[in-house]
Amino acid sequence: MKLGKYEFRGVEAIATYLKETGDIVNSELAEAILMAQGEIYAEEWKKAIDKNIRTNRSTGAMKNSVKAKLKRGETLSVEIAPTGKDKKGVRNAEKAFIHNYGKKGQKGSRFVTLAENNAKEAALEAAQKIMNEYISGK
Repeated sequence: MKLGKYEFRGVEAIATYLKETGDIVNSELAEAILMAQGEIYAEEWKKAIDKNIRTNRSTGAMKNSVKAKLKRGETLSVEIAPTGKDKKGVRNAEKAFIHNYGKKGQKGSRFVTLAENNAKEAALEAAQKIMNEYISGK
């Protein structure tokens, strides 16, 4: 993707540009990129849950609780995970873990891997769009 005189190919190129220009400290830009990507990943998680997890007991609580959450610490990151508990008090993250990896007598669906693979391209496009808008506005 060409941005003015810059051409980015992948997240690494965007990160390199930010480091070289000193914009890596621009936390608003980094947060915007991470949250845009996080929302895409969260939606893919929900689609993968719909497609790969079928039980008669499903209430949709786990799928509806999937969120992208910005994590600030030594590094800035975004975490995608089910949050909270269902109406019976079972943690949605625990249910997702079991559905993804399986347990004795229940094969895992690996829905997380499917969702992550499906989200990669759209997430990169979202990052590139935000970078394009940022550079155009400079």
